[in-house]
Amino acid sequence: MSLVPTLLSGIVISYFKIIIKRPFDYLKPFGVAFLVFFILGLVFIGVLALMEIDSRLLKSESAIYFIMLIDFLQNPKLKKTVRGELVEP
Repeated sequence: MSLVPTLLSGIVISYFKIIIKRPFDYLKPFGVAFLVFFILGLVFIGVLALMEIDSRLLKSESAIYFIMLIDFLQNPKLKKTVRGELVEP
C-alpha cells in the first residue's frame, strides 16, 4: 500500500518538472481541463499520503498525541483530559 503513493507522487513530480520547463507546449492542447485534472491528481496523492501516515501513526505509541493535536487544531477551545473526556476551559 505504501508503494502506490510513492510511485504516483514520483510520476506527478516528473511531469511537473517537464511542464515547468516548457509550460505552454504541454498546456495548449489540453488547456484548462489538463490543469484541473493535474491539480486534482496532486490533491488525491496528498490524501493517499496522509492516509498512509495516519495508518502508520495509529500503530505507534504516539498516536494518541497525534489525535489530540488534530483535535486541538480543529477546535482549540476544547481540551482533553488524560481519560479522553472533553472539557470546556
